[in-house]
Amino acid sequence: MIRRLAALLLWGIVCVSWANAQNNDLLSSHKGVMAMAPNTDVDRGNTTMNSKPIAIEKTRLVESEFEVNSLAWSPDGKHLAMTGILTKNVNIWDVENERVARTLKSDLPGPVFDALAYSPNGHYLAGCQGTIKTMARIWNPHTGDVVKDLGEIGPGGCRSVVFSPNSDFLALGISRNNAKDLEQLFSVAFFDTKTWQLVKTWITPGLYVDKIAFSPDGRFLAVGGHRATVTFPQGVVELWEVVQDKMVKSVTVYPNTKVESLAYSVDGKFIASGTSTGKGMGVMDQKTKELVHATNGKAIQLWDVASGSIGTTMTTDIVRGTLVRALRYTTDGKYLISGSRDFAVRIWDAATHQLLQTLKASGLVSSVAVRPDSAMLAASTGKIVTIWELLK
Repeated sequence: MIRRLAALLLWGIVCVSWANAQNNDLLSSHKGVMAMAPNTDVDRGNTTMNSKPIAIEKTRLVESEFEVNSLAWSPDGKHLAMTGILTKNVNIWDVENERVARTLKSDLPGPVFDALAYSPNGHYLAGCQGTIKTMARIWNPHTGDVVKDLGEIGPGGCRSVVFSPNSDFLALGISRNNAKDLEQLFSVAFFDTKTWQLVKTWITPGLYVDKIAFSPDGRFLAVGGHRATVTFPQGVVELWEVVQDKMVKSVTVYPNTKVESLAYSVDGKFIASGTSTGKGMGVMDQKTKELVHATNGKAIQLWDVASGSIGTTMTTDIVRGTLVRALRYTTDGKYLISGSRDFAVRIWDAATHQLLQTLKASGLVSSVAVRPDSAMLAASTGKIVTIWELLK
């Protein structure tokens, strides 16, 4: 009897060892590792280690020329355009073959490109640049030819560039240099993509424009920025009606910091904005040395477009003092992807607003892009661009 029990025990150990080896082989067959959120408080939205992962790392692209600060995925999902710090060039990567397929060189005067965007029809790639003067260039991404230089659009820095959903218009968000310019000069410019003529402009009095985003139907443009105050900048999101050229709603989403990122939900019901979660922001009376005003930042805010109110605040697992630099909804509407400066990319449930998974990045996340078929997402950290596969 004892020998039989010993034999059964030995056989059990062998079976368990074989199963573990099979699992390890299966995991190692992927190019990368699964990065799961810690198994802590389920109510806070963290993924447990037993849950099925949403994404697994597929590959890492190493950009040898520059540190990447902007990503844009081509509509067919085959190419990933990137530009960055200390360069005026744009490299278009062939994602499948993991190589630079084409380099778009710029001879425009001024600083580097701060933002990139593909037109939804795939015909154009736009890049805007500027700190003192805003300039923009349009390429044919298939040939690398310059389609149009939009010239000097005006003083200030271009922080955001987006095409309308039907590819008929290109919009630029321009942050003016001083208060006088804010009152007198336009902050959003629209170009007709058939003629590349400037067709209209908007003045946003007192608002330094940082990010812009079209609604899915193209009727509205969300404008995110900040207003300068005596104490702290106030993060503001405005909603503009595109055809009528008027601001229809405005909300202060952050009373003590700037809007760093902006995204429109696929169903058009919410506008997500990201900023710092810093806590130590306050005003001190210089005579009494007492703190007279202090506020807490919120990582991600969701603005309910219909009611005009802030519906949800998403801060789970995000380190305080961290900037949420990038926000993107997947095109299937299932997830909201955030990239932040605490070395993390997070996947949120777009419906329940719960944190599903935290992906460990190799550094400070500066940009996030989602492939149009929602099959992959990419994030830039310095010279490294990491691509994850989104599992079905």
